[in-house]
Amino acid sequence: MLSPTPEVTHRVDKRSTASFTLLDIGATDHFKKGNEVSIYSNTGYKVFGGYIESCSEELVSGRDVIKHTISCTDYHYLAEKRIIAKAWQNTTISTIVNYVLDQYLEGEGVVLGEIQTSDTISQYIANYVSAAEVFDDLAERAGYIWFIDEYKRFYFVDRSAYNAEWNLIETVDYLVEDVVGTVTVTNQNPEYRNKQYIVGTWEKTSVQTEYIKGDGLTTSFPVAYKLGEEPLVYVAIGAGDYVLKTVGRKGVDTDKDWYWAKNDQIISQDSDGAPLAETDTLRVVYTGLYQIVVVTSDFAEIASQKIVENSSGLVESVRSDVSISTRSAAIEEANAILDVYAKEGKTIEYTTTKDGLAAGVLQAIKITKHDVDDNCLIGEIVFRYAYDQDYYDVTAYTGPVESDWADIFLQMNKSQKKSVNPDDVTTSDVLLVLITFSNDWEESDDPNIWKTCVADGTVDVTNDLLPCFEDDDRIKYLVLKYQSGEVFRMFRTNQVTTDSSIVTTFIIPSGSANQDIDEAVLVGGDSATMTAGTGIEVETHPFVYVKNSLESLQLQFTSNKW
Repeated sequence: MLSPTPEVTHRVDKRSTASFTLLDIGATDHFKKGNEVSIYSNTGYKVFGGYIESCSEELVSGRDVIKHTISCTDYHYLAEKRIIAKAWQNTTISTIVNYVLDQYLEGEGVVLGEIQTSDTISQYIANYVSAAEVFDDLAERAGYIWFIDEYKRFYFVDRSAYNAEWNLIETVDYLVEDVVGTVTVTNQNPEYRNKQYIVGTWEKTSVQTEYIKGDGLTTSFPVAYKLGEEPLVYVAIGAGDYVLKTVGRKGVDTDKDWYWAKNDQIISQDSDGAPLAETDTLRVVYTGLYQIVVVTSDFAEIASQKIVENSSGLVESVRSDVSISTRSAAIEEANAILDVYAKEGKTIEYTTTKDGLAAGVLQAIKITKHDVDDNCLIGEIVFRYAYDQDYYDVTAYTGPVESDWADIFLQMNKSQKKSVNPDDVTTSDVLLVLITFSNDWEESDDPNIWKTCVADGTVDVTNDLLPCFEDDDRIKYLVLKYQSGEVFRMFRTNQVTTDSSIVTTFIIPSGSANQDIDEAVLVGGDSATMTAGTGIEVETHPFVYVKNSLESLQLQFTSNKW
């Protein structure tokens, strides 16, 4: 092997690489991509295990010597070459990781090192992605790291799971032993953020009921939202009762009265059916799909950054992920991202000749003059051999591990993949704007959506108990007003209720309410319908806005009980 090779680079959460040059005396050896490689230090410490990625040959000294220039990748490759297609709901992250290891990587010779237990996530979809991408995503959500070591042992563990064999602690006279040359400290976290948006997420609506009049000609009728499940379709002929009709999938079923397709907004009548007359009414009861924007914040970090910058303190970031199909899953992802990136960062770099370090372990580093006194994650180690000596170039971090350009391009590619919804939901060019409102109710407020009266004969009904609301009638409609006049009304898109709060979402499409607005009013009560003026106004919020046809609005109201 020609000096100064070999050179080995270990990085946490990603491939390690090795390169070296061999002289083949006699010109008898030829190497191929996939040949297994092990590299040891002078002291017998195994520093690399993996496969040849590429190799080139050059004939030197006539015809008797071949110089082989070889590049290698570590056992991380085994997770990159296997493709996963599976979905999980309400499952622990460790369960998913164990499944991928058992079903895919055991056949590659990978054995269990350690998989630590982790939180339950509401959903996870591996949509024909590599096992490595699955581990990357889940590690980010859990705040863990993963790697396959030089002995093909798989680890999925907390970042603080393993300590280095030795620490870098200054002496009483501030000397730093075990270091060749100097220590460099850089204060940075290029991916810092304290407010995280997730866009492109799809959510199911509350049950919607729509009434559509016929015209004697039309046989296909639009509904307000993309259909998420098979609808119930009723038809009333003239003044008659509503009759339930048969429903089938478009392009799949036949001999049905009406047809639908997931992610489609059109209900179509069978070609043999008579078009609905002007006196006939179609009633469609369905659960729809709509896109939302989710945002979470680290308020302690915002307050700290406000002091540092003398500004608002907000540092915002956006991630698009249409593979998520619930609000709770999007919130989980946003919070997991903040757990990793909403923190200060330092990068510590030094060179040593001492064995016993590995990417992914914690090393206690104390260097007073650089204001470093922390357990630092070793994110990268470069092993090299020069002048008959082994050297380790170490990079450690107090915050998130910094990405290089290869990582950035890989993340761009992942983002492009995530823009394709597994259910073929398409996005539009219309801007979706998230606007939030909050109201803290008092017990003395009147009318009061939290007021209840049970008709069990134990309480005398008096006027001060009225109005009171059925749970489903507390917040039903959104009314937008301008100069006290009602200009738009819609039924709620989605509602999540607990004992202490109601979160109600309304998605106003791009083609609606395109004008000046100055108030947003929530309307409830059993008398509330789509007819202007009906129902009881329960919350009024100032809302000065000029909406146009290039934007949809996601208005989210949080109503908190006292």
